[in-house]
Amino acid sequence: AKEHPVTKIVNMLKKMQSTLQEEQVKDDEINEKMSCYCETNDKEKNSAVEAALRAIDELTVTIEEKSALASKLGTEIEQLVAEMEAAAKAIATATKMREEEHAAFSAEEKELLDTITALTDALGVLGKHNEPALLSVAARLEARNFRHLEAVKRRVLSMLQQPNSKSYNARSGEIYGILKTMKEEFEGSLAKTQKEEAEAQQRFEELIAEKKAGIEKARERKNTKVTEKSDAEVALVNAKHDLKNVREGLSA
Repeated sequence: AKEHPVTKIVNMLKKMQSTLQEEQVKDDEINEKMSCYCETNDKEKNSAVEAALRAIDELTVTIEEKSALASKLGTEIEQLVAEMEAAAKAIATATKMREEEHAAFSAEEKELLDTITALTDALGVLGKHNEPALLSVAARLEARNFRHLEAVKRRVLSMLQQPNSKSYNARSGEIYGILKTMKEEFEGSLAKTQKEEAEAQQRFEELIAEKKAGIEKARERKNTKVTEKSDAEVALVNAKHDLKNVREGLSA
């Protein structure tokens, strides 16, 4: 039973139709997948582009802010260093002046003490009530410089060198009174000088304490700002690196 030619053609046409239908289904599936992929991919890329543009804006602002902050902190650190150096210089200058003042005071104090000792000895010698005592006093006075009381010393020496027209008691009593007054004046000068030295020393110590406290505060502030500047510089480097990567990603 051979197949009739017409039947054969009909069967062939049916098979062709079935094949075409299957291919159409596959084409539809591929087209749907391609359409879905293109649509989804387009959305993702557009979203990535928008995110990259936003990131670029944000990173640009961050770079500007961190750069300005690092520069500002650098200037403030320099100012604090200069402030500490000025305070240290002030301490050195004040210390040198105080040493010079103290040296001058020590010399003056020694001179005043020596003068007071000499006058005390002279007054003690006058208590011996004899003519050689007056000569001893004259020798002691001649050996000393009484500064602004030199005129008084000359007067006493003149009295000691006067002829013995007056009694010893009269002469020694008058000289004793003058020397006692001189001694009291020198003791007053010594007390005043010592008081001024104590006040100067106190002012010096207060100044040094104030300067050192200022240096310590400035150092603490500087250390804080150094840390902040370091953080800003690290953030700046990271932001520049991120910006480069984002721009490369955007370009891709």
